[in-house]
Amino acid sequence: EIAFQVSIAEHQMASPWVIFPNPAKDIINIQSVGFEPDEANIEVLDLLGKPVLTMRTNGTERTIMDISSLAKGIYLLRISSERCVKTYKIVKQ
Repeated sequence: EIAFQVSIAEHQMASPWVIFPNPAKDIINIQSVGFEPDEANIEVLDLLGKPVLTMRTNGTERTIMDISSLAKGIYLLRISSERCVKTYKIVKQ
């Protein structure tokens, strides 16, 4: 008799950024966590995936993004760097 034990371990990378405050009114802070920050493209997308705000960081540990021009609602914040691409849900009050 041959027995196989198969398990699939789901590898989840800890989030390399912390986004706060969320919900936010005028600004959001994007803070790198646990790694040396590198340059990144930051996009705020509406729920249809259309970019409504974009900016590029210069590799600083903390970036402040002005979202005061956005209407109240739910948006996606996509951060793309050489290291990874992560998407977060943010709420604009």
